[in-house]
Amino acid sequence: MKLTLLFVAWILCSTAALAQNDAGPSPAAASGVEQKLRFASVFSKGCVLQREMPLPVWGWASPGADVSVELAGRKAGAKADANGRWQVTFEPFPAGGPHILKVNAGAESLEVADVLLGEVWVGVGQSNMIMGLGRTDGGAEAFVRAKGYPLLRFAGGSAQLAETTEPSADLPPITWGPPATGNSAVSFFFAEQLYNYFEGKVPVGILNFGVIAPAEAWCSVERLQQNPALVPLAKHFIFPHLSGRAFNGTVKPLAPFALRGVLYYQGEMNGGRGLQFRAIMPEVIASWRDAWNRPDLPFLFVQLAAFQEHKKAADAKLDMRAEILSKLNREEHGFPFVREAQLLTAQSVPGSGMAVAIDIGDQWDIHPRNKKTVGERLFLLARSKAYGEKGVVCTGPMAREAAFENDTATVTFDMEEATELTARSEPLSGFELAGEDRIFHPAEARISGNKVIVKSQAVGQPVMLHYAWAGFPEPGLFDNTGLPASPFRFYDYSRVRVSQDSFEWSLGSGDILKSKEAPGWEVTGTAEVGVGPDGKPAVSLKSDRDTAFRNSETSKLFFTWNADPLILKFIRPGSLVGFSFDMAAAGSQDVRLYVRPGANHQAGGAEAWGGASFAETTTADFKKVHIARVLQSARSEYHSIGLLLALVEPTPEQPSAPVFLRNLSAFRFVRPLLNVAPVSAIDLGTVGKDQPAESKPIRISNSQKSSLPQNLNAEAAPEPVETVLHGLADVPQDGGGILQTVLKPGEGVGAVIIGDGFELVGNNVTPDHKGVKLVGADGEPGLTGGNAPEEEILSVRFKGGDAPGTKSATLRIVTQAANLGRLSQGKTNEPPANLSYLDIPISVTVR
Repeated sequence: MKLTLLFVAWILCSTAALAQNDAGPSPAAASGVEQKLRFASVFSKGCVLQREMPLPVWGWASPGADVSVELAGRKAGAKADANGRWQVTFEPFPAGGPHILKVNAGAESLEVADVLLGEVWVGVGQSNMIMGLGRTDGGAEAFVRAKGYPLLRFAGGSAQLAETTEPSADLPPITWGPPATGNSAVSFFFAEQLYNYFEGKVPVGILNFGVIAPAEAWCSVERLQQNPALVPLAKHFIFPHLSGRAFNGTVKPLAPFALRGVLYYQGEMNGGRGLQFRAIMPEVIASWRDAWNRPDLPFLFVQLAAFQEHKKAADAKLDMRAEILSKLNREEHGFPFVREAQLLTAQSVPGSGMAVAIDIGDQWDIHPRNKKTVGERLFLLARSKAYGEKGVVCTGPMAREAAFENDTATVTFDMEEATELTARSEPLSGFELAGEDRIFHPAEARISGNKVIVKSQAVGQPVMLHYAWAGFPEPGLFDNTGLPASPFRFYDYSRVRVSQDSFEWSLGSGDILKSKEAPGWEVTGTAEVGVGPDGKPAVSLKSDRDTAFRNSETSKLFFTWNADPLILKFIRPGSLVGFSFDMAAAGSQDVRLYVRPGANHQAGGAEAWGGASFAETTTADFKKVHIARVLQSARSEYHSIGLLLALVEPTPEQPSAPVFLRNLSAFRFVRPLLNVAPVSAIDLGTVGKDQPAESKPIRISNSQKSSLPQNLNAEAAPEPVETVLHGLADVPQDGGGILQTVLKPGEGVGAVIIGDGFELVGNNVTPDHKGVKLVGADGEPGLTGGNAPEEEILSVRFKGGDAPGTKSATLRIVTQAANLGRLSQGKTNEPPANLSYLDIPISVTVR
């Protein structure tokens, strides 16, 4: 707690002090009349306003008042609206100053002195953006240099977090002033480069706002709601979710303050949610651009620096949840996937730019002291993205693609003009390869032109390639200007055979109290680990206040519609989870047990795991109960797996007898499988003019024969529960890379026809005859497997044509199974990434 308070104090001291708007008193104020006329808080003494752009100036007055604003010899007028807000917009000004900004409304007037016109940037982020100049390498020397920059000014403060879903009207009072040791070091080193770029002749102003918050805090809730991958984030307004609160509290009241661009250093708090970050980061940028009504607003950000873990566990509270910190610095680390999401954003969002910092991190401190290099790399991006300078090298090598052939992987890079790949280590470090076993081995890498050729003696046929893919990697690849290559990964899905359709996950062995050495039961209330009616060890629940938990350590379980099959334990909705345990009653009284398997501590996530069950028994003999659940709701994060058991009291007058438990099995997961017959190209033959043609029946089914048993009554015989194969052919690309819950009753198009002149025929075709739903006998979406698998029968029909020649189309089948067809990489004209799709060519000849 003490450390946290000190850190909060440091945040407050590291940002510019907040003070009252420094404007001279009006006659109305001097006479004791209430002053209603004011500027927005950003327009205060010493402010820097953006040159060479339309310049909005706004504030508040009495509702309906006529307002006149003057700056640098120009005047503009406006009328205050019903809320008293007024705004004028000046035509672009050249650089210059100091000027006086004046406003009049009836008898009231205000003046803001020492106003400069120049270049304005806004910097926001977490503690690495907040970190003051005085705490960084070279900071003391930089502060001395800053005294020679009379036209460089800073302002800002702690980012405001709106307490409601409504945007704040204004920011707290803001003070502008010369650089101070508490100012953001990243922003200072950027500003210093910018100041010298214009030879000290153009004023430079930096507004900095920092807060320890995840990226969704800087995004509009409307944007979150519109993106299917982010809808769950839009529902929360309390920590740690904070969705939209920095946007509503800081961004909205600052817009439309004219500025050149945005500097953004954040992502640490999203560690462990990297795939979700793919969707969040573009929406953050879009939110800012919406607020300023500037689709081309330059948005420059910093990729997370190298970092393994804090030396002190308490330090984790500063920026990250403790559970995302790495123990092994590999797949468990929370940063690599965030870095990848940042890279994809830089590659896909026009006008954005990413400064790579993988080479300048601190292994044991999330706050590396080298902020000078970060600022300089951001400035290189600004020269290109914001100031349109041609030929400036602003990004390091960007991996374009990887080709896997025999025992070699060859990575091709996009290089900026006049740059070349350069090794900063001997041998070239940072590359790893893995085969189908997914076990990575260090690899030998050599540069050949704009390619890197990678091999490993331990991997005969590589399937996966990683570069700098760890919390604190050893990057060795740069260009000849000194810019590092971003971390990246490539997987060759054509070499992947998803042959294992089931796996098991144990919650620990032994029916004993949970301990570090032997994980077992956690009990609450009067529950205890004792002996059963037969005198052997068992867990006993004695009252309805008793519960027993079993919880695994964090697993690599990944649960979403399009989970990457190269994540070993991937689960998609429609899969099955099953387990068993023995239960016995004390005597002959019927007892009921509340059973909830799920994700996270204390078995949360009941929706994803198919809800809770109620197991019953009436005998003192231990009988086995089997639980089977179809997993349905989507999730996008790693989970721990848990089980909650609780005694259910039938009535207050008749308390339940104790129940005894033992022999909890491992959780078994079974995935649905796709079967299509036929899978080869379909030729409809030759037809005459305007003559239709139809294929033979095409059968789509769930070929998963395995089922899992369920008997909720310990005395009953188990009955089989099957997996469900869903159709996903109508799911569009959403840009996020993660599909949340996409199916509702009656939905689930499994096959579509692509091509003019063809249609689909079947019992469950869509109204336009372009799609066929996968619907079971019960009318619910999806096809069950098992010994009597459900199937969807359709045919392809050519409607006829009068132009002679060969006509072609494609029957595309898309499901969440990963055993047949190809795995999408989310490219143009593909389904969302990592869904499995099978394309069957269709042809017909018109004579």
